[in-house]
Amino acid sequence: MTHVGQIGTFVDAEWRGHGVGRTLFHHTREFAVAQGYGKFVIQVRSGNAGAQSFYRRMGFNECGRLSRQVRVGEIEEDEILMELFLR
Repeated sequence: MTHVGQIGTFVDAEWRGHGVGRTLFHHTREFAVAQGYGKFVIQVRSGNAGAQSFYRRMGFNECGRLSRQVRVGEIEEDEILMELFLR
C-alpha cells in the first residue's frame, strides 16, 4: 500500500472558489508522483456535494460507499470512496 496516498483538502469557507484547493491539490499531486505514488484515495461525506464535485474536477471517480459511516448528532451519513490513478 506504499503506492497509495490517502488525501483530504480542507479550505476555509471564505477562501473557497478562489483556486486554493486546486493549487494545494496540484502541488500535492506533483510531490506524490515524484515520490512514486500511483494512486490517491479519499472519503467524502455523501451530503458534501461541493467536495464531491471538486474531486471529480480533479479527476477522481467514485469507487464505493461506506454506509452510515459518519454520525453528526443524531444524523448518520454515508461516505463516498473516490480514487484517482496518478499514472
